[in-house]
Amino acid sequence: MIKYFLAFTKAIMKINEVTLIKYATCPDVPAEKEGWLWKRGDVNKSFQKRYFVLKGNLLFYFEKQTDKDPVGVIILVSLSLESSRKYFSLINTIT
Repeated sequence: MIKYFLAFTKAIMKINEVTLIKYATCPDVPAEKEGWLWKRGDVNKSFQKRYFVLKGNLLFYFEKQTDKDPVGVIILVSLSLESSRKYFSLINTIT
């Protein structure tokens, strides 16, 4: 089961989990950005190192870089990506 999060919104979305998993690992759809980040846990609130993959407005995260299925996905709504040579950040565009 994949955990879903909507960033900066309370909208409800229906997503086919099988299709989402295929999209997350599909080599035909390249990732815009990917790498290791720290994510705060839902239950124990400690930070865990996760491998993140950004594809469009979907930010998938995995326990390991080699995992086939994502642990979860964060649906980025009303955000833009700002990047520099080394870092990138997500900016809320809701005014």
